[in-house]
Amino acid sequence: MAWSSLHTDVMLDFFSRLTVKGLHRCRCVSREWLSVISNPNLRTLHRQRWSQHPLMLVLDNINSTTYVITVSDMGGAVLNHFIVDLPVTTSFAIIGYTYCELICFSLNHDKLYVCNPSTQELAEVPNSPYSSRFSASLPPMGFFTLTKQRHILAIGRVPSLDQYKIVRLFMCNVEKNGAYDFGCEVFTIRDGEHVDSGSWKLIGDCPCSVSQTSHASVEGAIYWPVADHALRSQRNHILRLDLETEMFEFISGPQDYLYGLDHEDNDFISFSLQELKGCVCLVNRYQPFFVLDVWMLKDRASGIWVKEHRIDLPPLDHHCMIQGFIPSNHDDGNLLIFMSSNQTYYYYNIQTQTFSVADNLNAEGLHSFFVYYDNFFSLGTR
Repeated sequence: MAWSSLHTDVMLDFFSRLTVKGLHRCRCVSREWLSVISNPNLRTLHRQRWSQHPLMLVLDNINSTTYVITVSDMGGAVLNHFIVDLPVTTSFAIIGYTYCELICFSLNHDKLYVCNPSTQELAEVPNSPYSSRFSASLPPMGFFTLTKQRHILAIGRVPSLDQYKIVRLFMCNVEKNGAYDFGCEVFTIRDGEHVDSGSWKLIGDCPCSVSQTSHASVEGAIYWPVADHALRSQRNHILRLDLETEMFEFISGPQDYLYGLDHEDNDFISFSLQELKGCVCLVNRYQPFFVLDVWMLKDRASGIWVKEHRIDLPPLDHHCMIQGFIPSNHDDGNLLIFMSSNQTYYYYNIQTQTFSVADNLNAEGLHSFFVYYDNFFSLGTR
């Protein structure tokens, strides 16, 4: 049967099961295939399907300028391989936590690059006229990470607009007593438009200081733990930025469990934030008891948090990080957890409440790991 005689919906369903890299190859087969692959409905169907099938992305540094991005399925089969060449730099950071589609590289705390491994695109983000001006005017300081970096970065997707926004919170004023103010700017990345055609937008002041080590990007918003004790004591535990309206708001933590949320030490934050199953997730560690509590924000408007999991950690190993949720067709799925004591990744089976070593992730030389989603988003470089 000729492809042209197949129903379009059948062809769309077939192509939605292929990776973006595979689809780019299929475009060259025939005009009929090209027509179907160019159908806007394929992007929607592809996102729906692949959002239920996360992949594994590993970033490995070959030398000071070359990095290899490898994308594989959960069984370890390599689906994509991408070499990234970046300028020599003395400082390197990846902006993003558990789940990602785009990767943002920060070089020397100033120069930014954004990468889509699915389309194998890399683009440089223009410099900001705002944060760089303020950073240059600040006195030298080095008492914690933020003052060394002079800014905090995050990236998130705006589903309603199919855009990504890079958010930078930057120090714009330091008082004699060590207190500081934050400015906030955003850079919008539009599908199909070259990144260097965009510009930074100053949206005003950030209401408070936030954690430098934890944030969550969920459904068009970015969440940070509040680092200011005066605000936390008023139950303003989390700062949320709506990426579409570019407005800030405060959110309270779980009503029934506030251990550490109101700690008197301004630099002490006992919980971290991340995305799990499409929800904002608050992870809190009971250090004396080696217990990890996982709360999910089910209803932001009503402030409803639900404790989804209580995980008993191995003895003497309370320093860990949940890297993501891995769905399964056979049970309730697994949480991917990294244990810092032995630098090892584990699967935590939600149904059986047991740990198993993630053998396919514990190869030597891994630089960074992400749960990754294949996607069509174009940075406009091709």
